Amino acid sequence: MNRACFNEKLKEKGIDENLVSFNDPTKDDSFCVQNYHGIWDVYYFERGKQFCRQTFQTESEALDYLLKIICNNS
Repeated sequence: MNRACFNEKLKEKGIDENLVSFNDPTKDDSFCVQNYHGIWDVYYFERGKQFCRQTFQTESEALDYLLKIICNNS
């Protein structure tokens, strides 16, 4: 899955795209997806802290995981 497909799936489910931040670790109260030298981090950022951090080898794996997390919590 790529970002365009990920964002389309969020729209289909009526989920605000602003819930996810790409490569912006300072956006408070959002899920963050970051690439650090080929490793993809996914976590929730709130009040200056990271929560539930997971790492993945590919962007596709990271976005698949995040979509499941968001859809199960909405």
